[in-house]
Amino acid sequence: MQETKLTIAVMIDYDNFNNENYLEVLFEELKDLGDVIVKEAYYSNFSDNKLEAKAIKHGFNPVMAVSHSKSQNAVDIKMIISIMDLLEKEYINCYCIASNDLDFAPIIERLKKENKVVFGAGNQTINADYKKKFDRFINVDQIYNARQKSASEKEVKKVVNIVKKIISANESDEDGYVLLSTIVNQLYKEMPDFNPKVYGAKTNKTSSFFMKELNEYFLTKMEGTIVSIKSKNK
Repeated sequence: MQETKLTIAVMIDYDNFNNENYLEVLFEELKDLGDVIVKEAYYSNFSDNKLEAKAIKHGFNPVMAVSHSKSQNAVDIKMIISIMDLLEKEYINCYCIASNDLDFAPIIERLKKENKVVFGAGNQTINADYKKKFDRFINVDQIYNARQKSASEKEVKKVVNIVKKIISANESDEDGYVLLSTIVNQLYKEMPDFNPKVYGAKTNKTSSFFMKELNEYFLTKMEGTIVSIKSKNK
């Protein structure tokens, strides 16, 4: 993940991503990741006259995608064309594609070739390999449901085991600590939908997560603003 401030264009497949609870989750997450400067909602379901009003209520620019055939991918095509047009805007360095479809792999690859950060957003049932195409994937339903119940011990242990493997595979200092930034970058490659909120944290700040929620498994140390961690001997 690049260190410069992210300026984000959010492109929403509004035909299948329009649950207001999930939209709220999405923009809460993006608020902590950068500045959203473009918000567009693409839809072809003209029979639902509430969609446009709801989009405007949430500050989106509603964009109608008219199909001239029986094909159901009018929204996908319109979104992709709009993203290509936005590539001329050099001040946009991040794109978030919010959709429960799996049809955006080519444009994700193109954006990465242009050195853009690419976020995905959708339901947790989306194929794991597809999620890994993104720099980060926001599982909106998983984050929303985590507000209602705590993560199971099995789910927490899954994250713990992945982090321990990452620590073992990386160079440590003389005391066995590995930079948290290194660990988090590799964790997102393994689990692009990782989010501390799913595992009981109040925020998505990873340093706080390891110091509080995972202090049973890891030791942390701070040198100025730099955080490092190591596994406890268990």
